[in-house]
Amino acid sequence: IYENLNKEEIVSLEENKLRLRGVLIDILPQRLYPFGNTASHVLGYLGQIDISRITKLRPYGYKLRDLMGYGGIEEYYDLVLRGEKGGVQIEVDNRGERVRTVGYKPPKAGKDIQITIDIRIQEIIDESMQHNRGVVVIMDPYTGEIIALSSHPNYDPNDFIEGDEEAINNLLRDKDSPLFNRAISGQYPPGSVFKIVTAVSALGKNYSLINKSFFCNGKIQIGERDYNCWSVHREETLRDAIVHSCNVYLYNLGLLIGPEIINKY
Repeated sequence: IYENLNKEEIVSLEENKLRLRGVLIDILPQRLYPFGNTASHVLGYLGQIDISRITKLRPYGYKLRDLMGYGGIEEYYDLVLRGEKGGVQIEVDNRGERVRTVGYKPPKAGKDIQITIDIRIQEIIDESMQHNRGVVVIMDPYTGEIIALSSHPNYDPNDFIEGDEEAINNLLRDKDSPLFNRAISGQYPPGSVFKIVTAVSALGKNYSLINKSFFCNGKIQIGERDYNCWSVHREETLRDAIVHSCNVYLYNLGLLIGPEIINKY
């Protein structure tokens, strides 16, 4: 089976089909990713099933050369999206030419799914991250729905559909690993995000701590080690410390309430 013929190849086959026994040209539907690189890690891509997966997936109707989802929505919901194959049983003559159709089984379309990504916000984020490495995730604070998720560098899933070997090889060789979804697979220290945990733990123990003040002179000594703040914030309340992301304040607050309370939250 030869796929992804260009116009010149199709014209040549049509012109010579009387001399090419048993050669049939068929048009198959093809996945299209109209937004290109935008939300590529959210969506994933389609590719031919590899030998390492066929044994596990054969009971679900998968066969070699079938397309399946890799990464993102495409992989997670592959069984929902793929539908069921159809088929045509034909009778051919001694030259391999089609004589008549003996049987036909119509294919069944896969189901549609709706995701929470706002493509307008996603495009803005992807464009702003275009020349950077990193992750941006935007969530609805009330529902937990993901509004946008951007991992950079990213890729164009259409390259896999079109079988662009040069583009795919470049992705695989790229030292920045554009196929790696940093948003869900990367492991990073929480950094200042953990300040919220410390603050919530303190308020859970005693809400009046919201007015507790500590002085930030740019560093704090704990044991024999100094821990720096990124600025000198001077006198700060909890509200100030969250706004200014003050390391010294949150270190002091953590020492005040103790690790047991923080661990509880």
